[in-house]
Amino acid sequence: MKILQINKYHYLKGGAERSYFNTIEILEKQGHEVAVFSMCHPQNKSTKWSKYFISNINYHQKQSLWKKIKLAGKMIYNREAVKNLEKLIKDFQPEVAHLHNIYHQLSPAIINVLKKHNIPIIMTLHDYKIICPNYSLFARGEVYNRCKNGKFYQCFFDRCIDNLWIKSLLGTIESYWHKKTYQKVDLFIAPSKFLKNKFKDYGFKGKIVHLPYAVMPYSFDNKTDYEKQDYFLYAGRLSQEKGVDVLINAFVKLKNNNLIKLIIVGDGPTKKRLQKLTKKLNVNKKIIFVGHKNKNELFSLILKAKAVVVPSVWPENLPFSVLEAMSLTKLVICSKIGGLVEMIKNNKNGLIFSIGDIDELTNTLENVIKHPELAKKLGQNARNQVINVYNPENYYQKLMQYYQEIIK
Repeated sequence: MKILQINKYHYLKGGAERSYFNTIEILEKQGHEVAVFSMCHPQNKSTKWSKYFISNINYHQKQSLWKKIKLAGKMIYNREAVKNLEKLIKDFQPEVAHLHNIYHQLSPAIINVLKKHNIPIIMTLHDYKIICPNYSLFARGEVYNRCKNGKFYQCFFDRCIDNLWIKSLLGTIESYWHKKTYQKVDLFIAPSKFLKNKFKDYGFKGKIVHLPYAVMPYSFDNKTDYEKQDYFLYAGRLSQEKGVDVLINAFVKLKNNNLIKLIIVGDGPTKKRLQKLTKKLNVNKKIIFVGHKNKNELFSLILKAKAVVVPSVWPENLPFSVLEAMSLTKLVICSKIGGLVEMIKNNKNGLIFSIGDIDELTNTLENVIKHPELAKKLGQNARNQVINVYNPENYYQKLMQYYQEIIK
């Protein structure tokens, strides 16, 4: 089968890209011909299809007012993306198109191009962008649920995007403009049941099926001595919704935090504020910020940690950071929210604490320190779940079933 995979980034930027690349790898191993459509970027993986990619767009760098206006227009309709995709379709002639994250840079206008050529479309939902201009459903420090039933205007009145009028206005306009465009997608994939139910609760009318991400099998020498591990690990974006401040405050309250460290991997807008917090609490020598790490470096840190902590205060979908830690036989401690509770069952394959509850998280960390055999047992159970549920074979069989359905 000739399959077109589309995502705005063609390098490993986050979980959506991990899913995108894993899907490509799985399909190619099964003998399918896969083409890709994306955006140019210095970190892109090499591909023969890059000649069709659109120019790089960075909405975060400083721009002149006229440049900002032009970029805002591309969020609604990217003429270059439409033109280049037309060329790719003509040359490749795909039987099906699989979309991932396309908004802002590629723009949903490409959906109209695919429909024009009668190409069946399937789209994996990696966040909540289609049902709310605020893609994370998190604003000003709390879960945001005011856009139900297509009430996108609430975002503008509430300044739900970065607490800024202009960004919220643009996001609101974009959501209304493309509401009918997304209705042209034949089938949506929700990696978590939580996300599927959230879309239905918001009044979304598109057809959605549940298909968890696939985790590629990792081979490693699992001889971890949990009693000797001297740190907990957080790995991910450093932003308010990730709840890293909750973890820092819980760590400070550990009775024996002089014997253990907290390593924080990643970068983001709250990094400086979090570093200032550690200095204020006088634990800046025990809490170590190591920045971004490549895959091998990160996996090495995961394997040597007592546990991976995911203190999110927003409704996570099905984060790859958790799946990969589980696949590496590592205990995951996470907050009780969103799709996390589908992945982690308390005291069965991991540990769960109440959202934002610093004292409960402290007690959970203390328990892991006192009972290293518990971490080992739950970590092994977690890996077994990944092997049984999130394996590439299951993912491939279901995905092909959905491809065939929308082609027919």
